[in-house]
Amino acid sequence: MTDDSLARQVPEDFPGLGEHDLIHLGGQTAVVVPLVEFQRLRRAALHARFLRAKAAGETERLTVEEFIERTGLAENVKAELRSIPETR
Repeated sequence: MTDDSLARQVPEDFPGLGEHDLIHLGGQTAVVVPLVEFQRLRRAALHARFLRAKAAGETERLTVEEFIERTGLAENVKAELRSIPETR
């Protein structure tokens, strides 16, 4: 795929890509970003989702033990979490 054909797939009002590259993968156009930037964007998205759920009253407080039990983690992982001093 040429750069011109990729450029045609990006909407005209799409914000500038700066130093990022576009790739075509599985019928989709994607932006290649550094891992650190992806992680920052992911954290921001998860935080926004939490804030929406909180505003809608869809969150609840759990003790560490309740969280550990509800996650369905393997027993060795549960034991490791319980051994962390901050979780006692």
